[in-house]
Amino acid sequence: MLRLITSDTTVTNTATTTGVAAALLMALNLNMFILAYSLFIASSLLWAVYAYRQNNRQLLIMNVIFTLINVVGLVRFS
Repeated sequence: MLRLITSDTTVTNTATTTGVAAALLMALNLNMFILAYSLFIASSLLWAVYAYRQNNRQLLIMNVIFTLINVVGLVRFS
């Protein structure tokens, strides 16, 4: 089976990096809310991919909810 994202390490490293970058943008209050929320969405989706692959239902549910919350934030700030 061909996977779009090849390894769990790539997924988790990218998810962590995008989440930290988004949190930093929010904490520094640089008026880059759209970018920050976009990064939060990417991070949550990547963690959801990882959770699905690992059959971790709790992590999957949490990150699907985080994705929805971040979409609301993106819509409100755009």
